[in-house]
Amino acid sequence: MSKQSRKRDLLEEKGIGFRLRKLREKLGLSRDSFARKVQTTPKQIERYERNETEAGILFLDKLVEKFKVSPVWLLTGEGPMFLEEQRGEDELDLFLEWLSEKKKTLTPEERYRMLGKLELCFPEFANRLKERKQRK
Repeated sequence: MSKQSRKRDLLEEKGIGFRLRKLREKLGLSRDSFARKVQTTPKQIERYERNETEAGILFLDKLVEKFKVSPVWLLTGEGPMFLEEQRGEDELDLFLEWLSEKKKTLTPEERYRMLGKLELCFPEFANRLKERKQRK
């Protein structure tokens, strides 16, 4: 590998184009599929990925909205690739599944403690509980 090609590879790894390609590959999309999802051409995606054309703010915003990719990661390469909301969906599903199974075996004391913690974390939930108690 020549000095020039090593330098080019290093620059590409630091550029948005490199991260766009990494994102597309992480999503398991071809350039054609990726281009369709973000309403552009595969050739334009190729230009972005090769850092031949700079991706505009509207395009980057579309990626953030569509794929829940972190704008900080897109621009700098720092932090997680995806926004926290997306990462949390799997954990939330796992928690709800666990809770569904666990509620059958909770002792009255565990139920009381769990509801108290939920009321602290979610004021809207606490308000609904109060409204329900008032109706009874």
